Amino acid sequence: MEFLAIYRCFLLSLLCLHSRGCMEEERNALLQIKSSINSPEGNAFPNWYGEDCCQWECVICNVSTTRVIFINIIRKRDPSLSEHWYPNASLFAQFKDLKQLVLPGNHIGGFTARHELNKLKQLQKLDLRDNSIRDGSQLCWGKLPSLYSLDLSNNKLRGNISNCLCENLSSTELLLSDNKLTGNIPACLGNMTSLEYLDLSNNEFKGSFPSVLIHNLTSIESLILSRNQFKGRISLSIFANLSTLRNLDISYTTNLEVEPESPSWFPSFSLIALKLGGCNLKRIPSFLSKQHHLRSLDLSYNSLEGNIPSWLLYNVTSELWIRGNNLSGTFPETLHNISSQLLHSTSPTISYMGNYLMIMNQLLTLDMSDNDFSGTFPISLSKSMNLLIVDIQNNDLSGELISDFPALPQLRALLLGGGNRFEGPIPHQLCQMRHLRSLDLSGNNLSGKIPTCLDNITSCTEELEYPSYPEMEFRVNFEMVNWKGIFSYLRLLDISSNRLEGTIPIEMTHLISLRVLNISNNLFTGEIPISFANLTNLEALDLSQNKFFGKLPSELTDLTQSLPLWPATFKELQYC
Repeated sequence: MEFLAIYRCFLLSLLCLHSRGCMEEERNALLQIKSSINSPEGNAFPNWYGEDCCQWECVICNVSTTRVIFINIIRKRDPSLSEHWYPNASLFAQFKDLKQLVLPGNHIGGFTARHELNKLKQLQKLDLRDNSIRDGSQLCWGKLPSLYSLDLSNNKLRGNISNCLCENLSSTELLLSDNKLTGNIPACLGNMTSLEYLDLSNNEFKGSFPSVLIHNLTSIESLILSRNQFKGRISLSIFANLSTLRNLDISYTTNLEVEPESPSWFPSFSLIALKLGGCNLKRIPSFLSKQHHLRSLDLSYNSLEGNIPSWLLYNVTSELWIRGNNLSGTFPETLHNISSQLLHSTSPTISYMGNYLMIMNQLLTLDMSDNDFSGTFPISLSKSMNLLIVDIQNNDLSGELISDFPALPQLRALLLGGGNRFEGPIPHQLCQMRHLRSLDLSGNNLSGKIPTCLDNITSCTEELEYPSYPEMEFRVNFEMVNWKGIFSYLRLLDISSNRLEGTIPIEMTHLISLRVLNISNNLFTGEIPISFANLTNLEALDLSQNKFFGKLPSELTDLTQSLPLWPATFKELQYC
């Protein structure tokens, strides 16, 4: 009973504290911040009213003290306002117990009274990503003793990294990617021995690779230095003693040549991800044979030659990127350990596909485009029922698609165009792939009629949605296009340059979500359906080089005037 009484008193105390609401000075500071976000309109956070700011959106308070400990203002600045937002740092300094300040995507150009941020002695995380900060001196607000995470990625920082960033020696995360930083990486970063995550990618750093600095980062777990302008030659042995290293990315540094081997070096780390794309590698690093926990490996766009070692396919369990090399010989027949996410193999001279795509039940994306694979469509893909994307464009595959063609229920994109030589009719199994967003069968030898069941692909008959997918490449009329998130919203149907015939089925005009439609260079006849005018989401349309007859419907004339892509295709329309 005594325990229950004490417990009730404790709860009542909390309720009494909570009933007081937040601190008045903190509430006033929040209201001033609100007014400044979209000044002079001040229309951010319309639900910030009432006495208790602890109940306001994007604000969290400590239950016992009612002081604000978390402020989360994400993309609240009106994008139509041309001027940058310069929040007054003295307003944030009112929050004595603030632990996290998250302000991404608000067009912030810097802070006024920036040294006031130095009063935030409890601040642990400062997130300023996706803003417009240019001046590195804006980052000199003094030492923040509790700060462990600073994110300044995707701003407009220029020039050298300010040395004042090194004042916070206890920081474990520093993100400066996607800026315009130049010069050498300052040596003082090597003194931040607590760093576990360092991302300096997508900048313009020059000079020699910072080998000595990296050697001092003894706590580092993720090191991302890709897409800079380092030059010279380095050995991977410089990372040998970083025992906590799990993720290393030094890819696409054009003037850097990576030497994979060094006499008698043995890595102390066990990598999960390694990205060495575009590093002028001449051979596959042999130390990878001892890396048994690799999930992602990128060796694309190097100068690799010879066969792919079989151990590579056993060691990599999720993502393997080896496109754009000079690998040759037969592809290893055992891929059963490549179990999820992605298999990328697009080196130009691999000559055999075979029947090795087995037991890949968790595979989500298969990209083996731009090779010289021969044989028929890999029917063993029928085991991969979770596949989202299959891209085997520009190979030397042949045979009929109709026999044993797998119906993959989750597939979003099927890209078989380019230099392949598939023949026979379009397989009706495609109609069972209801989520299909992009279908490219162009440049083959397909014949027969368009299946009338295409409108079963409900993703193309419904209103457009915008989920998130990774950046991918696709081919339209033999032109490569790189479009971020393309498979999230682009509905592509390209059956051009085949030997398809007959009339256009009315069901095709039910695909109202199509953005790209190309049926050119076939043997189609008859009149163009007036109901093509229903495809109001089209951005590209090509019906040329067929045997249509009759007049072009006036409804289509109105449609083509609004197309941003291929505006001249109707001028090439052929009639009998």
